[in-house]
Amino acid sequence: MTTIATKDGILAADSQVTGNFKFSTSNKIRKVSIGPHAGSLFGACGRLDLLDRAFAQVESGDFSPLCASDDDDGGVYIIVGRRRVFCLEADRMIPYEVSRTFAAGSGQQFAMAAMISGKSAADAVRIAAKLDPFTGGPVRTISL
Repeated sequence: MTTIATKDGILAADSQVTGNFKFSTSNKIRKVSIGPHAGSLFGACGRLDLLDRAFAQVESGDFSPLCASDDDDGGVYIIVGRRRVFCLEADRMIPYEVSRTFAAGSGQQFAMAAMISGKSAADAVRIAAKLDPFTGGPVRTISL
């Protein structure tokens, strides 16, 4: 999967992509430049083949499920705004508000523990990468 984390208006993600018995890298975080969420940050974990469709829905503000409800790895997405953070699950695509310090993905628990202990979002993803085999590669960050 991957690990994405946000704290203090910064969104961080690892770049490792794991699938089909190979590793590669990808950019899983983006700035939203148009639509109702313009100025926000977007992060994705799970199936990268759904990333562009999920991002398009965030830009348009028109949400609909991206996969079947029994698809455990469909994906989790977060939208980081100046005042609020929202999470969406690929099988529902209904935004719900979460804490401004938040993590998602396979290293979620490690990243949350690190941020609660005072680490930044980027450091939290680096810590998750040491403990979670599905998180790794260079950590990328963007800020509001």
